[in-house]
Amino acid sequence: MKCLHCGDPTPSDKVSFCCSGCEAVYSLLLEIPNEDRALIQTKSRSRGSDFSYLDQPEFRDLYRHSNPDSSTEKYLFYIEGIFCASCVKLLESLSRIIPQVKSSELHFGDGTLEVYLYPHQAGLSAVSDIIERMGYQSHPILPGADPQEYIVKENRKDLMRIAVAGACSGNIMLLAISVYSGLSGTMGQAFNWLQFLLFLPVLLYSATPFYQGALRSLRYRNLGIDLPIVIALSLGVVFSIQSLFLQSDQIYFDSMAGFVLLILASRYLLKRIQQGSQKDVLLYEILQKASITVIENGLKKISPLKLLKKGDRILIPAGDRIPADGILISSLASIDLSILTGESLPKKITQGMEVFAGSRSYNQEIEVEVTQTGNDSRLGKMLSSVEQSQKKKTPLLNSADKASQYLIAIVLLIAGVFFIYKAQDDVRSAFERSLALIILACPCALALGAPLAISRGLRQATKMGIFIRSADSLEKLRQVQTVAFDKTGTLTYGNLKLNDADRVPPEYRSVLLSLESKSHHPIAYALRAEWPQVPSQDIQDWTETAGKGVSGRIENDFFELQRESTSRETLGPSVLLLKNNQPILTLDFTDQIRPESLPLLEKLRDKKLDTLLISGDRRQSVQSIAQQLKFSQKNIYSEMSPDQKKEILAKTNKAMMVGDGANDTLSMSESYLSVAVQGSVDEALKTADIYLSSENLNHIYTLFEIAQETQKVLVRNMSLALIYNFAAGIGALMGLIGPLGSAVLMPISSLIIIGSSYLGTRKLWRMNNEYSHSTHTSRTSFGRGIRGSVFVGN
Repeated sequence: MKCLHCGDPTPSDKVSFCCSGCEAVYSLLLEIPNEDRALIQTKSRSRGSDFSYLDQPEFRDLYRHSNPDSSTEKYLFYIEGIFCASCVKLLESLSRIIPQVKSSELHFGDGTLEVYLYPHQAGLSAVSDIIERMGYQSHPILPGADPQEYIVKENRKDLMRIAVAGACSGNIMLLAISVYSGLSGTMGQAFNWLQFLLFLPVLLYSATPFYQGALRSLRYRNLGIDLPIVIALSLGVVFSIQSLFLQSDQIYFDSMAGFVLLILASRYLLKRIQQGSQKDVLLYEILQKASITVIENGLKKISPLKLLKKGDRILIPAGDRIPADGILISSLASIDLSILTGESLPKKITQGMEVFAGSRSYNQEIEVEVTQTGNDSRLGKMLSSVEQSQKKKTPLLNSADKASQYLIAIVLLIAGVFFIYKAQDDVRSAFERSLALIILACPCALALGAPLAISRGLRQATKMGIFIRSADSLEKLRQVQTVAFDKTGTLTYGNLKLNDADRVPPEYRSVLLSLESKSHHPIAYALRAEWPQVPSQDIQDWTETAGKGVSGRIENDFFELQRESTSRETLGPSVLLLKNNQPILTLDFTDQIRPESLPLLEKLRDKKLDTLLISGDRRQSVQSIAQQLKFSQKNIYSEMSPDQKKEILAKTNKAMMVGDGANDTLSMSESYLSVAVQGSVDEALKTADIYLSSENLNHIYTLFEIAQETQKVLVRNMSLALIYNFAAGIGALMGLIGPLGSAVLMPISSLIIIGSSYLGTRKLWRMNNEYSHSTHTSRTSFGRGIRGSVFVGN
C-alpha cells in the first residue's frame, strides 16, 4: 500500500502512512483550504532529503537571526532556481501551509527567503521539505554570513548551461546552413540527424530550468513565465522530430537551440542586473570607506573594509566615521553620536567603553577593537531593516504580477485559437506564427517595469539621506492632500536660546541640568549650552512625558519642568519649574525660523497642497511664526497636546505629518504618511514612514519630486511593456517575425525596461548632486548636526 501523503510504500497494508511525519502533515492538510492544499499535495515517488536535523535546538540556536519582533524567530535561506514573480508568490505562501510559520518573505534580487517561525516550535524541517517538493533547493544561512557563495555557485551552473547551449547551437547552425543551401538526399538527412543529436544536450540539460518552472506552474495552478517557453519548445521539438522521420524540411532544431540559448542568456543577464541593483551597499555608502587601517602584530596595514572581522584592531583618523561596533582601546575619545542618538554634542568616552559604527571620532585618532561588523552592527541592523522593508511587496507590485499572469493566459489562448484557424490553410505557417507569438509575448518586461522603477527611486532617495521605510510610501506620497508641520525644530532651527539666563538663581541651575540630563529635547541642549561647567545632581524617579515635560526627585524635593499654560507676550517656548508642586521659576526661550521654511511652504502650496501648523507652544509664539510663514488662520493650531494633534490628523484627509519621530509618535501613527526630521535615526524610523537625515527642509519637497519622477518612470515602463507585447504580437501573427527573431527580440524588451528605469532617474541623480553641494549635510557629512527630539509637543 502507498502512503497517502508522499506515495512511498507503507510498512503494511493496514497502515496508510509510511511514517508519523507524513501522517502529521497529511492531517494538517485537511485543515487547509482546498486552493492552498494543492500547493503541497505532490505525490513524489521518493521522500527526498531528510531535514529532521533542522529542528534540533543546536541548529536553531546557530542559525537564528536577530529579530526585533520577539514573538517570532527569524531564519534565512538561500533558494536556488528563482526566476520569476510566480516563484515569489509560491514561496511566500508558506504561512498558509505550515502552521508553525508566521510569514515568509522572498527577496528576488539575492534569492534569499526570510522565514519567521513561532518560538519554541518545530517547523524548519517542514519548511525545507515543502521547498524541495516545490522544486527548489534551499540552503540555511548563518547570521552575518553572505549568501554570495551560493549566488556564485548558482551563477556558475547557469553559465554552464549557457555554454553547452552555445556550443551546440553554433554547430547546429553550421549544419543547418548546409541544408538551407540546398544539401539534400542521404547527406542532407544525415546532417538533420546530426542536428538532432547535437540538440539533445540543449533539450535535456540546458533547458531543464524551464521544465522545472513549467511543472510548478501546472502543479500549483500558478501561471509562470516558463510555461509558454516550454510549450513553444515542446511544439518545436515535436514538429521537428516528426519532420525528421517523414524526411520533411520542417525542422526547427537550429531555431530551438538558438531560442534556448538566447532565453538562458537574457535570463542570466537580468538576474545579474537585479543582484547588483538590490545588493545591500547602503551601509558602505554612508560610511564612505573602501579600506581601513588595521593593526596586526604591532604593524599597520591597509585592509578592505569588507574584510574587517571581529577581534581586529583598527585606527580611526580624526573626523572619520567608525566603520564597526567595537571597544575603545585608546585612553580617551570624543565621539559624535548624532547619527544614532540625535545628540549633537560630542560624548566623552574612556577606555573600555563601547563605540558604534557610523559615529565619528571628533578631534583625535583613536584605536578600536572590533566587536560587530557590517550588517551586524547597530547601524547596520537599522539600515538592513530599512532595506528589507523597501523590498516588501506593495499593492502596485502585486497588481503588476497579476497583470503578467493574465498576459500569459491571454497569449496562450490567442495562440491556440490562431493555430486552429490558420492550420486549415497552412499548418507550417500557423505553427511558426503561433510559436513566434508565444515566444515574443513574454511577461518579463511587464513584471520588471514596476519593481525596477520603484527600487531605483528608493535607492536614489537613500543616497540623498532620505530613508523611506517602505515602497508603499512612494505610492502614498502621490495621494497626499495636506502637509501638517510641527514648529520647533522643524520649521524653526530648534536651537533655542534661554532669555535672561543670569536671572536664574545658581541653586536652580543645577536642578534644571539634572532634570534635563537625559533628555534630547532642544530645551535640554539650550540649558546645557548655557551652563556647561555647572555639575548636575543625582536624580531619582526621573520621567520624561512627551508633550508635557520632565520630572524627578532630588534629595527630598520633587521637581517638574513643564510647559507653561498661561499666555504671555513671548515669541518662543516657555517652561515652568515647579518644586513640590509649587511654581518657582519661569524660563523663556527664543528660536529662529529656518530660511528655507517659507520657500518650501510656497512650493507645496503651488502643488495645491494644504499646509497646517500644529504646535504645542503658546498661542502668541505660534501666531507670530504662522504670520511670517503665511499660514491661513484656519490652519493654525497652538497649545496642542499629543492627543489633540492626533485628533486633528484623524479628521484630515490623507495628511502627511512632518515632525519629530519620538514626541510626535501619536500624531504620526494617525497620519496617512509621516516624516521625521529630527532626533535619533533608529528611534525615528520606529515611528515614522520616512526619515530625513538632512536639516534642509527642502528635502520635504524633494520627496514629492521623487514620487512624481518614479511614477513617470513606472508609467513609461508599463507603457513600453504593453506596447511591445501588442506590436510584437501583431507582427508575429502577421508572419513578419519568425520564431528565431522572436527569441532575439524577447530579451531586448527587458533590456529596454532596464534602460528606461536607469535613464529615467537621471533627474534624481541631478537632485542628489545639487543637495550634496548646497547643504552641509551631504553624503560625506551624513547626520552631522542632527539634534534631539521635540519636547512639550513643539
